[in-house]
Formats: sequence, C-alpha cells, structure tokens
Amino acid sequence: MKILDKIKNSIYYIAFSLLVIVNTLLKSVLIQPPVLFFQVTYVLITILFLVKIILDKPNIKESIIYVILLILMIYLYYITRNKFLVLNLLAFISIKNIDIKKIIKIDIIIKLLFILSHSIFYFYDYIFNNNNILELIHTSSKGTSLYLYFINPNFTSYLVFAIVFDYLFLQEKINIKKIIICTLLIIITFIITRSRTPFIMYLLLLLFYLIKNKKLINCIYYSSYIILSFISLYFLKFSFHTPIYYKLNDLLSGRFGYPRLAFEEIGLSLIPSSSSMQIYGKYIVDNFYDMCFLFLGVITLLIYLVPIIMTPKKGFEKEKKFIIICIIYLFFETLTIKIGVSIFLLLIANIIYNRKGEVKNESNSYSSNI
Repeated sequence: MKILDKIKNSIYYIAFSLLVIVNTLLKSVLIQPPVLFFQVTYVLITILFLVKIILDKPNIKESIIYVILLILMIYLYYITRNKFLVLNLLAFISIKNIDIKKIIKIDIIIKLLFILSHSIFYFYDYIFNNNNILELIHTSSKGTSLYLYFINPNFTSYLVFAIVFDYLFLQEKINIKKIIICTLLIIITFIITRSRTPFIMYLLLLLFYLIKNKKLINCIYYSSYIILSFISLYFLKFSFHTPIYYKLNDLLSGRFGYPRLAFEEIGLSLIPSSSSMQIYGKYIVDNFYDMCFLFLGVITLLIYLVPIIMTPKKGFEKEKKFIIICIIYLFFETLTIKIGVSIFLLLIANIIYNRKGEVKNESNSYSSNI
C-alpha cells in the first residue's frame, strides 16, 4: 500500500473512531465532558472527513454532486441543528477504498470498552454505594430496568445489540456455538434493561439468516423502507381513534401517541422549517420515519432512500439482510440512522463505493452462511 493510501485510510479510521466515541459519550451519564469538547471534536471530525474526500481526488461529476449534497445537508443542519445529517454524508462519501471490516472492528472495540467500563462502575455502585444510582433504576409494569450509567436502558441494550450485530456480520460462517453465546448476551441484556427492541431485532436477524431465497431478500430490501414510511404516515395521519391504534400504541409504550400530538400541532413537513423545529424536543418521537414527516422533512426521508435504491439488485445478500434489520429498527428508534452509532449506512456505502463491480457467487466469503 502506498504511503498516501495509508495516510488516507488512517484519517478515515481516526475520524470514524472519534465519531463513535463522541456519539457514545453523548449517551453516557458516567462520563460527561464539557460542551466545548463536543464542539471541538465535531469540527475535527468534519475536517478529517473533508481531507479524506479531497485526497481521494473525486472527478468533476463527483465533485459537483458532493458540493450540491453538502450544501443541502448544511442547509438542513442550519434549520434542524442535527449534526448527524452533515456527518453522515461526509462519512458516507469518504469511505472509498476503506476496509469495512476494520471499521466494524473499531466499532466493536470502542462500544465494548464503553459497555464494560460503565458496567463495572455501575455494579460497583449498585453493591457498595446504592444511593448513587437510584435515579438510574426504573421500575415499571415490565419490571426493573438498569441503565448501567447510560442515559436510558434502551441505549444500553442497543450497545450490546450493536456489538453482537457487528460481530455476526464479520463472521464468514455462523455456527451454533456462536449463536448460543450471542443469544445469551442478548437475553442477559434484556433481563437487565427490559428493552424489547434490540431483543426482537436480534431474533429477526436470526430469522433472516435462515432465509436463502435471494428474490425474497431483494423484495424486502427494496420495499421495507418505503412500506415502513407509509405505515408510519398512516398511523400519524389516518388511524387516530381506531382500535388498532390504541392496541399498538400501548404495545409500543406510547410510541404513536407523541408523534400524533406533534402532527396535530404542526402537520406534515415537506422540508424542515423554523416553525416545526420550535416544538422539536417537546414531544418524544422515536420513530425515524415520523421524525422526518414531522421535523426533518420528507426531503430527508427521500435522501436516505436514494442509497438503498442505488444498491445493485444482484448479490450482497448478507449485507442486505443486516441492512434490512437496521431499516426496521428505525421504525422503533432513530439510533441506526446515525453513523458512529450504527454501521447501517456504511454497509450501503461500502457496496456503492468499494464493491459495486464485484461479481457475487456462492463461494464468495460474503455470502450468507449459517
């Protein structure tokens, strides 16, 4: 590998590592750096990604597209103040010639360090200094949820899910022993946090591993994002006061209720506006599709549909299975849309920029094996 290539790769790995660290720190109760730390780190990450893009020497057509997209994302950031819109774009288009396996290993290591360190301090205080963590224990009809010094049990559970998710993706073959170990981790995490979404998504991932029909995987892959968008819009706009609405809203811990209240106040947003953003944060909106319809704008929803459509129809069955899980996850929580929190978008970017020309066959190491 040439020295310039090593430098470019190192720049990306450093930027991605910082992005994972800063996104996880934002959810930490144990470690709370000052605001200046986050501001400086975000600027540094942006500069590093931009340097990587420049060093890649994109052609004129690519440069024009990148500039247009960057201007659009900066505009969306200016209105919404959501940094992930710009950072997602930069991390996505700068992935050229980057080894996705190294990225995933970095993601695993950082998340593992966070979950282990927080767990050690949490259980130490849980045993010897219980008063410190009384606010981080939540009791409800579902049982007692432990936060492990993260902002909520959902994120704690997601971190473990993300580690398992990354680990399984790296495996060329999945055997029963690996499945048992991963399943035990997910079950233990569910018992501790009582967070259902990661547990259900893990079971769904195992189910997708069993599906060998390539046409079916393709059908689900290209339709799931669109179908979930319309389902979200239906519950947001048309299904209020229907029996199914109340049943599902109760089953999903009120996830339909707050978006509905926001919709009654501001309506549908084709593009984000200052008026819609005035109530941003007033209502809890976990569903990414609802988040777009209400605050980020339908334009943001369409922007994230584009890379899914750009994925080649032939091949990449394993990647598509993992991507589908992340698309479904977005119906319950917004976590997987953010690069640095999830590898979802980087899996798509890797196909588009680094592997689109590959001819897939049954012996390819990336084919699904279980």
